[in-house]
Amino acid sequence: MAVDVEQLTQAGQRYIKKMDLEDMAALKLCLLATGTLAGLSLKGRFARRLAAVGCSFLAAGLAVPLVTQYLDELDQTPSAPESLNEN
Repeated sequence: MAVDVEQLTQAGQRYIKKMDLEDMAALKLCLLATGTLAGLSLKGRFARRLAAVGCSFLAAGLAVPLVTQYLDELDQTPSAPESLNEN
């Protein structure tokens, strides 16, 4: 299975143009949760494990809808490359 980086990039650009404030906030919270998980992975006490599980669910719960919307956009590849240059 070949990965077409240009197609992935173009789909990402189209998706960013369609994002609203809620999508952007969800993406930011997902990145926050991922960063928190990276910080919590250094030490392992019960409270940190509990916070890690909570951040994992938060990141997964926010990432799944965003990735689903991105994959939907990836399926809708335009027939002509000129349609992407609508600035």
